[in-house]
Amino acid sequence: MATVLRRPIAEILRDRSDSRRAQLRPQVERTLAELRRRGVVCEVVGSYARTSSIFDSGSDLDVLIESRSNLSETEVWDIAWANLPDVDVDLVFADQLPSSKVALMKEHARG
Repeated sequence: MATVLRRPIAEILRDRSDSRRAQLRPQVERTLAELRRRGVVCEVVGSYARTSSIFDSGSDLDVLIESRSNLSETEVWDIAWANLPDVDVDLVFADQLPSSKVALMKEHARG
């Protein structure tokens, strides 16, 4: 009888998370570059930024918007949606949050 080797579930989930991040990386980089080119101060936060967290097909991409320059919120959303077709996006506008919450988000920021 052949022995079946089983991988730990944590290892499987980590591999899937890494794969999902790699798949989205070009879109994320393009989005951040476009926003920054337009004067927006932004960075990725949340589970995508925390490599110790699971990021799978059900996860959304959280982007902290610290400053919009001269763009409206709608314009920022339009750029994000146009450049990130393969993931749900959650834009978090820092001016609508307590500074302590923004600081906590930035601890695990990426980008």
